[in-house]
Amino acid sequence: MFNGLVLDTNLEDGIYYNREPNSLHDTYFIDTNSNSLKQIYELKDVKLEEKIYYSPSKFPRLHKLISHGTAWKNCYALSCSHDYNVKDKKATVILHQETKIPLIDYCEKYYKLIEQEIIKIYSQHNDVVLQFSGGIDSLVLLSYIVKLGYTKRTILINFENYFITDHPDLIRNNIKKNLARTKLMLDCKNYLSDFIIMELTDEDWLWAVNNCAYTQCQLYGSMKILKNFPNTALITGHHGDQTLLHDTMWISHLFANSTNISETKKEYVESLQNKSLYMNNYIDYDVDGQHNLLHDYTWHLKYWHDLNGYNGCSVYTPLSVNTRLCRNIDTNSLTINDILDAKVAKTLIHKNIGNQFDEYITHQGNLDGDVFSKKYFDKSNFHRDLFCIPKNINHNIGLLWLEKNLSEQTIETNTILSLKMLQLISQNFEDADFNV
Repeated sequence: MFNGLVLDTNLEDGIYYNREPNSLHDTYFIDTNSNSLKQIYELKDVKLEEKIYYSPSKFPRLHKLISHGTAWKNCYALSCSHDYNVKDKKATVILHQETKIPLIDYCEKYYKLIEQEIIKIYSQHNDVVLQFSGGIDSLVLLSYIVKLGYTKRTILINFENYFITDHPDLIRNNIKKNLARTKLMLDCKNYLSDFIIMELTDEDWLWAVNNCAYTQCQLYGSMKILKNFPNTALITGHHGDQTLLHDTMWISHLFANSTNISETKKEYVESLQNKSLYMNNYIDYDVDGQHNLLHDYTWHLKYWHDLNGYNGCSVYTPLSVNTRLCRNIDTNSLTINDILDAKVAKTLIHKNIGNQFDEYITHQGNLDGDVFSKKYFDKSNFHRDLFCIPKNINHNIGLLWLEKNLSEQTIETNTILSLKMLQLISQNFEDADFNV
């Protein structure tokens, strides 16, 4: 769709791409309205997409499939599978190509990259907090911490989220996950600095909304950690679903590469019968729908880097140390079961500590972290100056929806996030103004 496209740009000569994760300022947008490659500060005159007002959680994109576009009408932010080769104010879009590697080689290379990242973090910080979801991604990180001998310098924090409306994948409602967490707490109490269960409540989200910007509101749980543990390093397992290969986009990629769809579908359906596989409790994939290759997806989740510096803290996502590497895996070396049973994650854990963590591995699905559900709050819960809608944006009809919702006495969580998103956008333009 985009490969070979030539665009006007103000960038200097060089090779650019959208890193995952990266900062908003380092995100490059293809503006098909003007056939140009832009950064956010150059998008001021482009009209917003109506959908972004109603679905602000994936900002600046509308969907993990890049073809769905971004917050700006007819603008796209490509995945890191694409390079922008800039010369003489012209940018050529090129599909990034590297030698394909078998899964076993990927595991070895990725293992070393994560190890180097963990060592670097602990060499720079005396105190480290691991945001521990209880899922396999955070177990991967903990296995490195155990293997490298950093446990006495590490605090584990596990959320118990009471801001979320009741759900079976909350740890307090899931017997298997609750038992696994309890056993891990008992087993590691003698070698960890501490294991803390931190409750998240309505008040924590409201504090973030009233005192922080858009990104911090989305990561209100992480912000509570930073608020309570100043001058520390926070490690999270985010992006692990993608780089450890237990994400439905990998299933889509296998189907899209398949030379025999019916055989691949049969293998997939048969695998679903094995309920012990890691993904089988959580998976929702339509085998009869459209299948897409990895380069069609972005792996951007949230702007974790925006939390850096708050309260003297640093934030790290070691599992995203190189999101390009896994995109070069030879699909002929990959099976459906490798994905459904989180083979890469288990391989790394076993390489570090053998089968020591096997009994803590349950199944995919965790809602106790930086997640929030649809809730309504009385307007009195919010600072009065919060409700200013920026004018220096080329608004769409979605603005009418937002204005109507903000005029009500009770306001829904998504409405507030939409407003915070607009305020973030506005701050990136020279004439930022929050006067209604």
